[in-house]
Amino acid sequence: MNECAKTSFSISFLRDGRISIGIAGNLSGSSARKVRDIVRTVVDSGRWKVQVDLADLHSLDSLGGEVLDWIRRKNGEINRACALQDENNLRNCS
Repeated sequence: MNECAKTSFSISFLRDGRISIGIAGNLSGSSARKVRDIVRTVVDSGRWKVQVDLADLHSLDSLGGEVLDWIRRKNGEINRACALQDENNLRNCS
C-alpha cells in the first residue's frame, strides 16, 4: 500500500481555548467526512476554536477542500500553506 494513501489524525487541546486537529496523509472521501464530523462536534459545543494543522497532508480531493472551506467559514484556523489539487489545477490555501 502506498504510504500517501493512509490518513491519520491527531487531536490536541490547547490552553488558549483551541483544539488542534492534525491531518496526515490524504483528506478525501471517508477521511474527509470523519474530519467534518469531528470538527462539527467541536464547533457545536461552542467551547473550542478549531485549528487545523496540514503540515503532513499529502493530498485532498474536492470533499476534503469543502471540509477545509467549511472550517474557515466557522472561523477555524488552517495552518500551513498547502495545495488544493483537483484534476486541472492547483491553488494555494494558506
